[in-house]
Amino acid sequence: MDGTLKEICETYYYRNNPAIRSPKTKRQYDYALSDFAEAVGHVPTQLDLTDDSVSAMLAHLQNKGLAAKTINERAGRIVALWKWLYQRRHLDRWPQTQQLPVPRRMPLAWTRPELDQLLEACGHAPGMLGPLPASWFWISLHYVLWDTGERIGALIQCRWDWLSDDWLVIPAEFRKSQTEDRTYRLSPESMGWLENIRRPKRELIWPWPYADSYLWIAYKRLRERAGLPGDRRASFHRMRRSVASHFEAAGGNATELLGHSDRRLTKRSYLDPRFSKAPQATDRLFRLNPHNRNPPPREPGA
Repeated sequence: MDGTLKEICETYYYRNNPAIRSPKTKRQYDYALSDFAEAVGHVPTQLDLTDDSVSAMLAHLQNKGLAAKTINERAGRIVALWKWLYQRRHLDRWPQTQQLPVPRRMPLAWTRPELDQLLEACGHAPGMLGPLPASWFWISLHYVLWDTGERIGALIQCRWDWLSDDWLVIPAEFRKSQTEDRTYRLSPESMGWLENIRRPKRELIWPWPYADSYLWIAYKRLRERAGLPGDRRASFHRMRRSVASHFEAAGGNATELLGHSDRRLTKRSYLDPRFSKAPQATDRLFRLNPHNRNPPPREPGA
């Protein structure tokens, strides 16, 4: 198979791989191919698919300061292309590269006071977003995020004709797994806000007037105005984790709520342990000598 890796992707790989259809996924492959080109020092071809070259890409991305998870994802796309070419007998070597160790992070949900801060900032968002006041856009979106626990990628594509009475039906094709429709009953509060933004008539409930990438930038600024973290772990997915964590704390089953097939995925990636009923040392252990509980006052100038 002739051509650069980018040409192979555009001519054969994307077309023959049903998992790579969305523009977002293709864009991620473009990033990976660009990083690989930087690592090997030229436009890469099949001849560059070696363990040493992929290792050089890992080192290159480490030097750029990317997180280990992001590095593994970028290099993983090059390895996936390599495996695809091997399986079709265009290459005679199977990749043996190793991924970087990724620290296991605790899933973080918003606390109730933090949710109040976030909604307060939504209510004071200035300006317009398309045909809607920005405050109405953000408040109504967050009410539906809270009722559904759905991913932002699906919600931002929601159409008015998916809403019937107080039921929102999101077709499988617009969800991450693309395997199952999901139906959500919305609260009276959410329905009230949706009625508030129904005019002017349009196809999308929340039409985003800018580039897709700017949605995350705007949301970061909104959180910062709320006095909340602006890092990636505090973006839209924290609302999904918040729904799961608070639902579980209230006695529900977050695995069923989120549509997961594996309970371990829910616990590992979605349930904030601060809201669990797991026993803590402070629940059971006696308190240490009460005379030493509080430190003595510091001397002036100490």
